[in-house]
Amino acid sequence: MDPDLVARKLARAGAWLADVERRVGPTSAEIGADNADLAAFHLQLALQECIDLAAHWVSGEGWPPPDHSAAAFTTLAAHGRIDAEVAAFM
Repeated sequence: MDPDLVARKLARAGAWLADVERRVGPTSAEIGADNADLAAFHLQLALQECIDLAAHWVSGEGWPPPDHSAAAFTTLAAHGRIDAEVAAFM
């Protein structure tokens, strides 16, 4: 897999997650309605970067394409590329 692609996707996911953390604050009581909506959207974007990276990884290994997004993570776990707990979480 292209190391530059991996670096870009990880950087984007990290940036989205950092923004979520900044908006959410240490307690849920600090989240305003606007921040909650935007934080949820940015969390979705971070997850999409992870899904896309997993799909590229599966494809790059030459394995059959997964039927759905979550299956990319279980495929990676089944081949020992990521931990099963991480796959279940994703």
